[in-house]
Amino acid sequence: MELALKARICKTLDLVNYPESGEISKAFKTHKFDDLIKLSGLENEFDKAKKVNASLLSNWSLLTKWSKDGVFTWIQKMW
Repeated sequence: MELALKARICKTLDLVNYPESGEISKAFKTHKFDDLIKLSGLENEFDKAKKVNASLLSNWSLLTKWSKDGVFTWIQKMW
């Protein structure tokens, strides 16, 4: 999901390559899905979809609770 949103941001900004340096690259370093939705230009459309699709709202709520730190903690426990 994160990569799809970042690809959409590139498309919205008409970027040919993923920005790895410079000021614009800072926006791409986030893992916060709510921020990525805003940056992608899909926030209004997505908000409308969540209002009519309870499953989408439920799944999005789970997804936005995700954190990279939580994943690393889970991986450490596995090993």
